[in-house]
Amino acid sequence: MKVESVDPNDQLLLDLHIKVLQKILLQEPFDQIKIHYQQNMNDLNYIEIIKNSGHLSFDDGNKLIGAYPISPSPTDYSVNLEGIGEGFSMCAVDALGIPYTFMRKTIIKTIDKSTGNDLELIIDPHSENQEILDIFVAYQNTPEDLQGSNSAAKVQCPTINFYSSKSDIPSNLQTWTYLQALEYAKKRFSRAEMLARIKKIIN
Repeated sequence: MKVESVDPNDQLLLDLHIKVLQKILLQEPFDQIKIHYQQNMNDLNYIEIIKNSGHLSFDDGNKLIGAYPISPSPTDYSVNLEGIGEGFSMCAVDALGIPYTFMRKTIIKTIDKSTGNDLELIIDPHSENQEILDIFVAYQNTPEDLQGSNSAAKVQCPTINFYSSKSDIPSNLQTWTYLQALEYAKKRFSRAEMLARIKKIIN
């Protein structure tokens, strides 16, 4: 069986990105993070590569507005990671993916978008027996050219929410079961997928 080798610089970029995400999760201002990791970021061309890989989004004023799956500002999706701390995700799917980015048990506190009722989800990425909840995730299709752009953060993310009842989901939105959303998030925000996206930009 052939094992694909990992370029040391690719791995260094991923390791740095995980450290940056953790600081963003804990609501440390991005300008301070850039100062803290300035040398490493410059040496690895970090911001340019990670931005082009779709993991960071900036507004027209170059302010960080998305660090997928982490939100640099408060949202309706509070996430508490065991051994790390509490912060916010960009949307419902991102919240489901965070446990697999950090490989930490995570408590997600949010609301049913339709009723406003509180929801609490617990995901342990090391468990093979996740609780499968009878809820749904709705989302708006976004053109491919918005993926990873600030338009995705502004336009698509606000539409990706949890609903307890399928009948409450607006007709203009697409629907996933909880399991479908979890499986997508697990793959999309895994470290392996992040590394693959980094490699694609570099190569």
